[in-house]
Amino acid sequence: MATFIKESSSTLGALNASSAVVDISDADIIAVQVTGTFVGTMTFYASFDDVTYFQFALHQGTQTSATTDIANTTSTGIWSKPCASLKYFKTIMNAYTSGSATMLVATSRYGK
Repeated sequence: MATFIKESSSTLGALNASSAVVDISDADIIAVQVTGTFVGTMTFYASFDDVTYFQFALHQGTQTSATTDIANTTSTGIWSKPCASLKYFKTIMNAYTSGSATMLVATSRYGK
């Protein structure tokens, strides 16, 4: 059984807007939900040190048989991924035209 650890919410509505950095060091899995009405591209990032970030591809929650993960989204949805050994997570609006996207991040641990 998974144990819920924490939750964080951010709204992105401008070019290069960044979500709050979420400490995921205690988590085994991360889930991200994007809602809102926006025209833009958001990219998911993870880091070991909160200095150097790399694109972090997540599994789209609505595609249970998907074999590829994505690091960018232009739409609303739910994504998740195991994240054990990573320490930080954030999202950046890398391309932006209009509107705003709200990102909810939740983390949990298995059997702890």
